Amino acid sequence: SIRTLRFSLSAASALELVDVCPNVTRIDFSSARLNPGDQVCDGPSWPPLQALALSGYQEVKCIAHRVGAVDKLAIYNIIEAGTADGSEKVAGLLAFLARASPVSLSIRVSLQATPMAFWRRVAPLVPRLRMLELAVSLAAIAIENVDWLVRTYRHRTYIPPVALTEAGRIRSRLL
Repeated sequence: SIRTLRFSLSAASALELVDVCPNVTRIDFSSARLNPGDQVCDGPSWPPLQALALSGYQEVKCIAHRVGAVDKLAIYNIIEAGTADGSEKVAGLLAFLARASPVSLSIRVSLQATPMAFWRRVAPLVPRLRMLELAVSLAAIAIENVDWLVRTYRHRTYIPPVALTEAGRIRSRLL
């Protein structure tokens, strides 16, 4: 009746424990050191998870073929994705997000340019998404990003987190 599995600085093979824990609803995985080919052995998709926390892109690659639906997905370390369009990491991350289809997503991505191009590709892949914490870092401020940054700064509005939490509670009571 194990519901939560935490793997701290573990090898990919440790995740095979998920197969013998049919009631697991939460997984937290950070790897000690994964080789590029390391991944969980083949098998059926894991049962739907309430929460999945990964430390970075290596962990995403390691479990991408086994993950099923995830309600709350968090990837803690910055994913150095390069460009929003042509990176292998971006393609792998997008495929993972489509498969997990999270309701809540927390992710940090570093891009070389056009950060909104990344989000435009993510949005249609995650139809269940209701909460997003997206931190986009630009590797360098390119000329094409200056206009985006200026518009973002001019149109910013601050909503205290408490207000957002309260609005969510009120909305959920109304629904």
